[in-house]
Amino acid sequence: DKADAVADRFGLPRPTEVAAPAAGAAGRLAAVRELFRPESRWATPLLWLASFCGLLLVYGISTWLPQMMRASGYGLNSSVSFLMVINAGGIVGLLIAGRVADRFGAVRVSAIWFLLTAAGALLLKTHLPLGVTYLVVAVTGVWLFSAQVMVYAATNTVYRDSERAAGLGWVTGVGRTGAVVGPWLIG
Repeated sequence: DKADAVADRFGLPRPTEVAAPAAGAAGRLAAVRELFRPESRWATPLLWLASFCGLLLVYGISTWLPQMMRASGYGLNSSVSFLMVINAGGIVGLLIAGRVADRFGAVRVSAIWFLLTAAGALLLKTHLPLGVTYLVVAVTGVWLFSAQVMVYAATNTVYRDSERAAGLGWVTGVGRTGAVVGPWLIG
């Protein structure tokens, strides 16, 4: 009743009861096989790849941004400040991304924002005036962090109710592998 009341208040479809997957290894294997049914056969590896690459970037940049900016000629204080600025941009991006995704779709927003992240990262390769660099870092943070979160939101559009837990779990798990690899690869 509480879930129905929340759904009604926000104009969402009412939740439906979903059967729990079978217990044990056989149930887990069946749940993973369902992620590759014909309707999601291509979406599953693409979501895994997006999550892997997104968290590779998030954790790689979070670890190495100050050092990369020092190598580009910025001072130590500015280089450390860039890390705070990109994370502040990420907070703002997370507040904006959900609203934008509600209007245009999480898959589209994630894809476009990853492209914008790439453009922002390429701009950082050039030595811009300090104020412009801070702006580029902040806006890149808006796109980067929220693009990654939109990958999680996209699972809702790809998987059926009965597959969402396994789908999101695997997208998250594969992404965490990128989080481990990111600092090593960028370093």
